[in-house]
Amino acid sequence: TNHIEAIEYYDGKDFNELIYKTGYYSGIYSPSTVSATNYPVNETGVLEVVSCLEQREETLVWVGFACQTYKTYTGNMYIRGYYTSLGWTDWKKVTIS
Repeated sequence: TNHIEAIEYYDGKDFNELIYKTGYYSGIYSPSTVSATNYPVNETGVLEVVSCLEQREETLVWVGFACQTYKTYTGNMYIRGYYTSLGWTDWKKVTIS
């Protein structure tokens, strides 16, 4: 079977800190995310991170943006963005009408 490996587990981590590497983060504990922080909903799922952040050599400051999508095992999806000049947007639930 084809599958994509998670680059890391999010258990015990702050979702706000998971912005520097593009990839997938999965939970190992179920049925909740209670060991993590700054997640959108207390349901186990997969966090997808798309990072367009780079560290400037002269200042070592990270600049750019990142996007996080959280897909729960019950089928819900949430999305938010991070911009170095503005910080985090709120989590928004993705709904199909």
